[in-house]
Amino acid sequence: MSSSHDITLTPQEQALIMRLKSFRVPEMAHILEEQLKDPNADLNTFMERMTAMVDAEWQARADKRFNRLMKEAHLRYPAE
Repeated sequence: MSSSHDITLTPQEQALIMRLKSFRVPEMAHILEEQLKDPNADLNTFMERMTAMVDAEWQARADKRFNRLMKEAHLRYPAE
């Protein structure tokens, strides 16, 4: 049983991931890379795969915003 880390990306796939990162959507790039390395990813529809990428990016941004706002709130008893 081989892991997804054994699969090497093509130069075209690597370039696409780098472009996504340059567009400042690193989570989308990460999920795409996982999908490209997963031999079973094609079992999902295009919409499912795209939704996974967009949802990951949205969640990462929401988490980053939440953490920034919590830090800026200067709470008396911060939840460490």
